[in-house]
Amino acid sequence: TAVLDQARDGLQQFIRAALTSNRCKVPPLVVHMDDYLGPQQDSLLGDMSYNTAMLQLAKWYDTFAISYGEVVRDIAWLLGDSTFSNKKDVHFSNWAHQTIAWSFGFASLEL
Repeated sequence: TAVLDQARDGLQQFIRAALTSNRCKVPPLVVHMDDYLGPQQDSLLGDMSYNTAMLQLAKWYDTFAISYGEVVRDIAWLLGDSTFSNKKDVHFSNWAHQTIAWSFGFASLEL
């Protein structure tokens, strides 16, 4: 889709710039932290496009990708729990911020 292509192109430019910015032998650690849960668009595919592109490129370039939405999406959307999301606004509660921090910490163990 056009939204997915636009997200992928922008992210790919960022990754390439980051990976070529350091002249050392060891490439820099590129971290993508997606804290967007949604829904702020008219379609679910629009909401998922950035996340899909981020995960695809992280695998392709062997970079680090963490998605808050992947952690809590089933709880927030399927079960309707509002602890980790605010459907009226993208700004969320302290629980969501703590979950993002824990997600980052847990994911960094896989490095």
